Amino acid sequence: MDDLALGVYYIMAYMDADGDGKYDIGEPLAFYDKVATVVGGNETRDVNLTLYDKGTGSISGNVIYQGGLAGKIYVGAFGLSNTPIAKISIDSPGHYELNDLCKGRFLVWAFMDVNGDKLPGIYEPFAINNSIVHVNDSLETPDIDLVLDLLSRSTDVENEALLADSPDEFMLMQNYPNPFNSNTNIRYQLPSAAEITLRIFNMLGEEIRTMNLGEQTSGIHHVEWDSRDNHGMEVASGFYVYQIESKAFIATKKLLLLR
Repeated sequence: MDDLALGVYYIMAYMDADGDGKYDIGEPLAFYDKVATVVGGNETRDVNLTLYDKGTGSISGNVIYQGGLAGKIYVGAFGLSNTPIAKISIDSPGHYELNDLCKGRFLVWAFMDVNGDKLPGIYEPFAINNSIVHVNDSLETPDIDLVLDLLSRSTDVENEALLADSPDEFMLMQNYPNPFNSNTNIRYQLPSAAEITLRIFNMLGEEIRTMNLGEQTSGIHHVEWDSRDNHGMEVASGFYVYQIESKAFIATKKLLLLR
């Protein structure tokens, strides 16, 4: 790409398999996992992008909802890598199937599109499976059931009570406040010392923030996210997924940023 202005760039590529001139869910996709900096007089290094094609894996289960709202339900999975995003819609709560998935680790989510904008909102029932789903072409994944519910506002008192109930278990708490508009506090409990990493993903599955928190002792810990990405830029309003990971465990929850 020539004639670029000086600055910092995100780079992506996709294969236009259906020839409509735009990216569609399921088409091979790749993101460069860093930023490319263009500086006058210097040539940037080669940036290689690997397109991932569809696979033969699948995830299925049931979407459960017992409230009084109505709308089309969207179910999706994003890979914790550059794998294509899977997304389908169903007309009412019930069985879903996400097919043609590549091998890899996925987070599965669903929401009810009450207002018809095809995006999850604060007043629309939402669910995300808190465990990572491992997709393998030769193995069938267990059913992943998703219970739709409205986002509840977390309180620090509730967090403290839950941590006190299970002092010897690993536990990732709901961020506080949630929703938030600038900074939010993420709390977790470790039963033993561990090397900890916090990751923030957007709903496209892109890892926008990584915090290597280092070796931490057993007990209750907290870390603050300032709603900025790895490059110090403020991210847009919307749902995000936060994930705490060590060699022994991994856990995820959703949060909502409202600017």
